[in-house]
Amino acid sequence: MNRFLKNALAFFFFSELCVHAFAFSAKDIISPREGEWNNIQALVLNNTKDAEIYYSLSGSDPLESGFSYDGPVVIDQKGIVKVRITAISDNGKNRQDFTVEYSVCDAPQTGSKQVKYFVDFICKNPVIRYTSGTSMNILPAELFGNQPFFVRSDNIADYYVPFSCSNGNAKLNFVVHVVPDSKYLANKVDLKLPFVINDWEYFSFTDNKFIFKIDDSPEWEFGSDVRKLDRSVPHIISWQSVDYKIGNEIFTYELKAKPSVSVSPMEDKRILSVYIDEFNSYSADCFEGSAVSGILKVPYFSDGVLLGTVDCEYFVDKKAPAAPVVESTAENFFSRKKVSVVIKAADEDTKKIKFFVSKPVSCSSSEESFSQCKIPEEEIVYSEYDGRNIVLKSVDRETTFYYIKAVSEDEFGNTGNTAEYSVIVDECNYYLCEKDVPQDKLSEYDGSYTHPFANFDQALEYINSSEDTTLHVVGNIKIKNGAKTIRSNCRISGMDNIITFEPGASVRIENGAKVSFENMIFENDSSAEEEKDTSLFVVNSAILNLTGCEISAQFAKNGIIFDCEKSGISFSDCGFTVQANSYACAVLANRTDINCTACRFMSLASTAVCLSAQSVNCRIEKSSFSTAGDFCRGAEFNESKFESIDNVFDNVPQEKKSMYESVHLDDESFKVQ
Repeated sequence: MNRFLKNALAFFFFSELCVHAFAFSAKDIISPREGEWNNIQALVLNNTKDAEIYYSLSGSDPLESGFSYDGPVVIDQKGIVKVRITAISDNGKNRQDFTVEYSVCDAPQTGSKQVKYFVDFICKNPVIRYTSGTSMNILPAELFGNQPFFVRSDNIADYYVPFSCSNGNAKLNFVVHVVPDSKYLANKVDLKLPFVINDWEYFSFTDNKFIFKIDDSPEWEFGSDVRKLDRSVPHIISWQSVDYKIGNEIFTYELKAKPSVSVSPMEDKRILSVYIDEFNSYSADCFEGSAVSGILKVPYFSDGVLLGTVDCEYFVDKKAPAAPVVESTAENFFSRKKVSVVIKAADEDTKKIKFFVSKPVSCSSSEESFSQCKIPEEEIVYSEYDGRNIVLKSVDRETTFYYIKAVSEDEFGNTGNTAEYSVIVDECNYYLCEKDVPQDKLSEYDGSYTHPFANFDQALEYINSSEDTTLHVVGNIKIKNGAKTIRSNCRISGMDNIITFEPGASVRIENGAKVSFENMIFENDSSAEEEKDTSLFVVNSAILNLTGCEISAQFAKNGIIFDCEKSGISFSDCGFTVQANSYACAVLANRTDINCTACRFMSLASTAVCLSAQSVNCRIEKSSFSTAGDFCRGAEFNESKFESIDNVFDNVPQEKKSMYESVHLDDESFKVQ
């Protein structure tokens, strides 16, 4: 390889990142970084064309006792190191100062054999040289994952990339110097010429065995004088043996005009195509997760000869934009109201956001349910986000889980880390688990799955302040003394939990409320002797439904389980037992619609009645009625309509027909079979 070619290639390989304006800033300090490190550091700067850079390693003024920066410097110092950097513009009028302070201590020898080798290597060599097109196997997967650090073999960009890592013990900061592959370029050279071209315009003939002429010059010349050529047009260089005679072989070479370079995105637009012609095409590439820019020195080969390099600016971006930000009206993972979500870009590099919202999934109101409701990756299909609010609400009164995943994308096609958001929306379901809670702490128990209401009175307050509520009962609870009034629609569900009415306690349902009880066991505390008449449930102008419930009530004198007025009641698969000394009635109804299926009624008292109805429409199917006492009636109807299907009433002995009656209907009532 001739001297010109060696010099040209060397010059090409030493290209640096730079900018055209005097704008040296902190981001141009590639290394060192502030912090505590376990390896010596290197001073690596993104130098500018029109600024002189000076530095000191002792904290002193670089212009007074520092050094001129002309390339990376290994700072072989430990302990606290204070690096000062000063940038001066060409005219000397502008000055910018920066300080980087960091500390270095010895690295602990821990980790795998590969990690120990890597730590030891970096502690001695804070700058790693990487040749384009090769594998950088020195970076252990234990620290950097399985992501390949690779740059295309035809990359001609020369730059520095900062890296930092930690294995929980050693904390390292170092720089990777990416250089083009000299072998890749050397393979393009296969012809030696007796002349050289410097800076495109300056020609000198270097072989004194030949004479030469340029273009149509009438005279042959000898010597190595430098002359300037117009490189906007091609030239013909001719030469022959210095022993001039007719018949000498004359050699020619067309020195082509200086070409122009086009830079455009490749199919993967994160990589640049650097194109002169079909024989001079390259790329500018960088590692995943990084971005580089500067001036490329693009080599131009013609007929196997390097004619020079052409400068062009470049910018390669494989740095992922920041993950988008998901903003929600919910304060945490659980919301009592419908949730409004917006997704916003986290940085200016984001050009669009893609997102996925799962279909609503029914679940329990627990944070643990997140793992159970995670959406399989293969079901996630992204759509472009248009900036509108995403409204998440509970479906069919169920506790509903939603999962959102969003990713940012920049103009080059880089996608960042995903933002994930999960929420449980439950506008209806509340939880009750009785426990002894101080009054000043009661507000912390909001009826959620993780913080259920602590007593029935607290739950009742929320029920009456809502339009439609489902209350899930966990464990046994007590209804305290006094009437507890339900005025709003609600569904109270349990798992055969025992609800105990304390003496004097009752539940009133009114104001048109629709109330359901499911899978509950009710009983009253009969330890206190009360002479006044008592009803456990008073239903006035409301709707009451019971499913799968069992009620057992004992009263000192007179007692009724359900006292209903101008209402609608429905029982399914329930059992009712009422006992009193004087009068016991399971259901007392006036101007009320009654529907009963597969239920059991038992009344025990001096006067025992299972169902006493005035002006009602009543339909009873597949139910049984039992009574015991001095005067008993399974059911009695006044001015009512009674439909009976496959029901069973007590068989009453013939001699006691006057005091025992299975079903009594007055003259204004009628029975439908």
